[in-house]
Amino acid sequence: MRALPRSRPVRLVLAVVLVLAAAVAGSNGYVLGRGTGATDDVAGVRHAQTAIVLGALVQPDGRMSGMLRDRVDRAVGLWRAGKVDRILVSGDHLRWGYDEPTTMRVALQRAGVPARAIFTDHAGVDTRATMVRAREVFDVDSAVVVTQGFHMGRALYLARAAGLRAQGVTSDLHPYGAQGRRSTLREVLARAKSVAAQVTGARVLLGPEHPITGDGRTTWGPSGPPVATGAARPLVLRPALAPAAEPDGPDPSIADGRAQRALDAARERWAARGLRSYRMRPALSCFCPPEVRAPRTVQVRRGRPVGAVPDALRRFATVPRLFARVQEAIDAGVASLTVSYASGTGRPTSLSVDRSRAIADEETVVTVDRFRIAR
Repeated sequence: MRALPRSRPVRLVLAVVLVLAAAVAGSNGYVLGRGTGATDDVAGVRHAQTAIVLGALVQPDGRMSGMLRDRVDRAVGLWRAGKVDRILVSGDHLRWGYDEPTTMRVALQRAGVPARAIFTDHAGVDTRATMVRAREVFDVDSAVVVTQGFHMGRALYLARAAGLRAQGVTSDLHPYGAQGRRSTLREVLARAKSVAAQVTGARVLLGPEHPITGDGRTTWGPSGPPVATGAARPLVLRPALAPAAEPDGPDPSIADGRAQRALDAARERWAARGLRSYRMRPALSCFCPPEVRAPRTVQVRRGRPVGAVPDALRRFATVPRLFARVQEAIDAGVASLTVSYASGTGRPTSLSVDRSRAIADEETVVTVDRFRIAR
């Protein structure tokens, strides 16, 4: 077989590069053409329901990066000028040690913005997620998007694609040096990625609704390790509307939304794995006969348990059913709820439910071990 001329592979590579470059250039033009309408003058902003402040880097010591500080300062300016009724801060908080929304919320409070006017979105992992969640979770209709100029075109494009009536006010209050230049270059590819996400309908994690017309404190939390903010003493992240210590009040993790957020994230991880066939061993601990409490290995094929499953375990015999039991407990506002999830698959590994602290021996505890994926 005759070898291909050396020039043909080179031409093929060049053709691919040109096609990709054209796609990136076209995406950038498309996004920027639909992301117009920003200003750098607060006075020129029309009144809107809320300012949407997009997250940016928080330093390991809790200090805001220059870009994030300028975004928060611009949001404070909008509030003081009466341009918005609420402020929604949205950013990355997928691990305990890093929390953009709470960092912004604390800074806004220190600047005099009332607590009830500040909403926090702890699942705004990227710009598209922020905008979709603003519409679907927070029921935002009109918004002023707050970010730097290099980012604004994409932010407005995604906001309008999510169904928001959006305008923008830029927050380039200081020069950002090398960081600004790097961010501008990265934005070229980010615009192309945003178009791809829109075209493919990439899924966004949602959750329970928190209408922007309500009290923002219901979205605060969850409790976690101390977070230093500037030179101030460390702050423990606690929701302002913690439930009263009533015997039958809902578990604090239900009241402040932690339980629902954890469940939604676990379901997302499980769905991403696409597992339908596996085996596991659930064990039920309750005020019930010993034969009911005996652990049993359950085989699941194509999402359904096979073989004989004791009646008491049927409600816990698949991972989706375990998720459903957690959701039931959240919806019922049980007095105590403790759930552990596997870090990789998101499946529940233990579930403890106490519907009333005033009633003895009605607690239910389920543990699940020996999980194996079927080959």
